[in-house]
This record gives sequence, C-alpha cells and structure tokens, in this order.
Amino acid sequence: MWLKVRNFWGVLKMESLIVPFDYSIEALAIWIMIVQIFLKLLWSSLSKVMGINELFAVGRE
Repeated sequence: MWLKVRNFWGVLKMESLIVPFDYSIEALAIWIMIVQIFLKLLWSSLSKVMGINELFAVGRE
C-alpha cells in the first residue's frame, strides 16, 4: 500500500519536473482536481484499513 503511494508520488514529482513552470489556470485547476481525487481515494482506503483494524481489536478483547 505505502509502496504504491510512494511510487505514485515519485511519478507526480517527475511529471511536475517535466511540465514547465508557467502553469495556466486550466492546468492548475485540473492538477488540483487530480490531487483531490487522489487524496479522497487514499483517505477512503485508509479509513477502510482502520475500520478493519478496529474490528480485529474488538474481536480480540
């Protein structure tokens, strides 16, 4: 899981280095949307993992 996130972050950093620094408004808006979607996916997967861990913790007690 974390390896995937790190790999994805590496790709993002490479992409941002390749893209020239004079961003247009549209490109910036699209970039923000992509980051928001990625954060939502990351948060949902993390909350699922936390929920499963809580279930296991309750089961052990």
